[in-house]
Amino acid sequence: MFKTANPAYVAYKIDEAEEGKVEDKQTSLANKIRSYLIVTRLDDKQELVNAILSLVFSLIFAIETYFPKGEPVPGLVYVFLPILSWLTLDWLLNLYISRNRLQYIFGFESFITYITLIPQTLITLEFVTDPDTIGWLELNFWKVFRIFSCQRMNKIFERQNKILEHA
Repeated sequence: MFKTANPAYVAYKIDEAEEGKVEDKQTSLANKIRSYLIVTRLDDKQELVNAILSLVFSLIFAIETYFPKGEPVPGLVYVFLPILSWLTLDWLLNLYISRNRLQYIFGFESFITYITLIPQTLITLEFVTDPDTIGWLELNFWKVFRIFSCQRMNKIFERQNKILEHA
């Protein structure tokens, strides 16, 4: 599924990029990073990791429902820190390499990132520690919306189908 430098895949991604290209005013570094991710197919692997972490992030909400409302679950900070770090770095990378940054900032995927990562970051880094505030604002509940970011996997499946059609 993840062969590197598949000629059909690279050709498809280049065609896809040319179709959506209006005026590319980005730095050459952003273009080089985007091209590198396409050629090595790291973009698909990145999406797969994001989907898995998003599922884990949403499942943690179910685990937390078994503990008193608003109180931190012992040991989950060690699970949240790497997940929050990865998802934040992924968002920053995609912001940097996106062709239209303003559209990316206000897009659906970014909105899901904001409503899921910001509340959990506030709790994990102990900016919000009061159980009543956490419970009243339902800060833990927002994690469940991270499951919507798995729809990004649809792009991978569409590309794979088109590559198989062209091969």
